[in-house]
Amino acid sequence: MRIVTGAEMAEIDRRTIEEIGIPAEALMESAGYRVALATWELLGLPVPPAPWTAPPGRSARSQPRVVVVCGRGNNGGDGFVAARYLAEWGARVRVYTVGESRSRAGGDNRGDARRPSDVAARQLEILRNLGMEVPAVTAADLSKVKLNLAMADVVVDALLGTGFRGEPEGLTAALIDAINEAGAPVVAVDIPSGVNSAGGPVVRAVRADVTVSFGLPKLGTILYPGAAYCGRLQVVDIGFPRRIAEEGADLWLLTARDVREWLPARPADSHKGTYGHLLVVAGSPGMTGAGQLTVRGAHRAGAGLVTWAVPPGLQASLAPAVPEALTVPWPEDGSDGTPALENWLEGLTARGVNCAVVGPGLGQHGSTALFVRALLSRLEVPTVVDADGLNILAAWEGAEQIRRGDGVAPWILTPHPGEMARLSGRSKEAILAAPVEVARTVAARYRAVVVLKGARTVIAAPDGRAWINATGNPILATGGTGDVLAGAIGALLAQGCAPWQAAAAGVYLHGVAADRAAAELGHAGALTREIADRLPLARLAVLEETEDIPVRHRLNR
Repeated sequence: MRIVTGAEMAEIDRRTIEEIGIPAEALMESAGYRVALATWELLGLPVPPAPWTAPPGRSARSQPRVVVVCGRGNNGGDGFVAARYLAEWGARVRVYTVGESRSRAGGDNRGDARRPSDVAARQLEILRNLGMEVPAVTAADLSKVKLNLAMADVVVDALLGTGFRGEPEGLTAALIDAINEAGAPVVAVDIPSGVNSAGGPVVRAVRADVTVSFGLPKLGTILYPGAAYCGRLQVVDIGFPRRIAEEGADLWLLTARDVREWLPARPADSHKGTYGHLLVVAGSPGMTGAGQLTVRGAHRAGAGLVTWAVPPGLQASLAPAVPEALTVPWPEDGSDGTPALENWLEGLTARGVNCAVVGPGLGQHGSTALFVRALLSRLEVPTVVDADGLNILAAWEGAEQIRRGDGVAPWILTPHPGEMARLSGRSKEAILAAPVEVARTVAARYRAVVVLKGARTVIAAPDGRAWINATGNPILATGGTGDVLAGAIGALLAQGCAPWQAAAAGVYLHGVAADRAAAELGHAGALTREIADRLPLARLAVLEETEDIPVRHRLNR
């Protein structure tokens, strides 16, 4: 599923109207109808709707009350259409509208290319022709609006659309506060008012229970902090042609359907060699658990063979901890690229190693850093670089140059924001404000796939394509889960996935495993290995689904 900014959605909207000839009125009618359906569902009433009737023993006064707060742009026009349907179905609807809203940054509330003076105003005229009062709110009316909001069963937020940017001001800001303070469930039209469709900080915004997104999800509703204001995100079809909606796409929301297509088959006549041989270079005195979790993640994600390379002197104590894995010590005196390292790598190649994970729990002291640099310079198989491997890479002058030649082995870099700050030279705040842009920049710089970990993990390929993952939950906010992820991605590389597929599928399955763990154990207190142990169930869940997990059940629960 493609993800867009408000500007990209405006272009899709314009082309649909001007090139295809679908009237703006038809798009608005469909959008408002879908908002009305979501509102009816939130009221707990049957969908598709039948005209409301009073339950036995209750008077008509108990009919549902809905307040619709509209801007003058097309977002407001969608609200007018929703109000008409809700009134026809029997709700007691009050509609308020405000004048054109401006932000400190100069944005407006249009949200698309449809002219509000013609399209939204026509919908307002229809409401008034039906006898509905739609007062234009001023500051003097705010207390009356607040009173009606307090009595509402549901509020529909149609104030600001996807064209908004900056900070709401004046009456618009006051109405946003009033909606939030009313305490009624809120349905947001396309995007909660005050959230920037392109992402970034949120100063003041409506906190919705349901956001009905038209055509495609908007970037600002997928990434945090905007995602926290959306409630349950429903992406609905209102008539945009698929050809236009998908043309030029370079950013997608990961779905189970995607991952199902990428996962390699497990034929009945297979053997351990069928599923690859992963080398894990991880661990050091005091941090051996990182290597164990990486190996565990690799096995649970389906690798055929795993060899764990450990610092000299630790092999005897660590081998019993991972009976499923082979263990080998690092080469003696191999840190500076001497023949010892070359011979060591030749031996691993002869054993069939076809990919690697380098970094978890290694530490960054001098000899280790030299070893990792020499190793990364010589590995000729796809390699996941994680944790201390990334920190060593960030401090390595000239690392980018070894990635410039033809035929370099693919890398997958898996930083969290702190590691990304060291790799990119940007602050954590700048990274969190524009994670897709930063991930793409670093991916191009190192000619690598980048997995920027977070509440919404971003996967970026060096050619500019990017994906955002929405699986997972706060149970992943514990030490070692990144090691499990690195092992899972390495296992998918071993099984033959392309680097970008291995990265994206690994992130998705890792999140599903966390969702399963949270369903059983809650969002706190799970052991990291318990998440790893649910990777096979996560894979099974993805493969056995007959159709994709609905987006509204995946996002912002």
